[in-house]
Amino acid sequence: MTHALTLYVDDKYESPYALSAFVALEEKGLPYTLETVSLRDKPASYAASSHTGRVPSLKHGDYWLAESSAIGEYLAETFPYPKHPRIFPEDLKQRGICRMVQAWVRSDFLAIREERSTHTVFAARTEQPLSKVALQQVDRLLAGIAPLIAERPTLFEQWCIADCDLALMLQRLNLNGGCTLPPRVKAYAQRCLAAPLDTEVGAAGRATAALKCRSAFVDRPVPPRYIRARFQTSSSVQEEVSTWPRQMRTTAIGRSGRACPARSFRSFWSVHCSPRRCGSWSGAATARRKSATG
Repeated sequence: MTHALTLYVDDKYESPYALSAFVALEEKGLPYTLETVSLRDKPASYAASSHTGRVPSLKHGDYWLAESSAIGEYLAETFPYPKHPRIFPEDLKQRGICRMVQAWVRSDFLAIREERSTHTVFAARTEQPLSKVALQQVDRLLAGIAPLIAERPTLFEQWCIADCDLALMLQRLNLNGGCTLPPRVKAYAQRCLAAPLDTEVGAAGRATAALKCRSAFVDRPVPPRYIRARFQTSSSVQEEVSTWPRQMRTTAIGRSGRACPARSFRSFWSVHCSPRRCGSWSGAATARRKSATG
């Protein structure tokens, strides 16, 4: 199928489910367009087309699909390995665990999700104490994932989409007050969503590290909201890129002269910032990196 892909996300760029679908597209190395939808004032046409009226939604040609877990499954089956990188484990038992973790963090832990919304991850932190119910849910979450998290940086030998979902849930706790994660769990969460690029830990970590490095390069603070930086439209990225140093602008602008948000931070990292070449990227991402870096 060669139809164009469009991902619809919330206009505040704070939906954890939009992040999951976004990372799935990034990891698959697929070209796509990003559109935003106001959750307070959704167009009637969007509600009708997307079936559920929620975000994220994926449009593939004239086909619409909502719900992030369904989008991940669809992308995995429509753009399969080996032509495109995996986002689910090859092993069936590991794949089952991956899907279990995804469903678990979406359907459970309501008190944690309410008291530590993703706004506290991507925008304002909070030191507000957690309620008794939320603390009980934290204990249950940590007990459940203890057998799954080893010393390696991902759930399994290779990164999977559940790493993105679980790490974001843990970062709700790690980045705010009221709870202290065990060192191993804290290291896992930070590794998956804020890891250096010398290990293959997924698009989320690569984007975060590259954004931090860009901030240091231009010598001005950038809020730790990599999702917003990555979810910008071409016009807004073009405006931002115009403030970067000349060599960095050359990296981030494609041949057409338009900003390329899907590759700009990766390209900048590999050309200007990495103390050593980052580890190999699988599939289409490898080809893009080689093309971007010459």
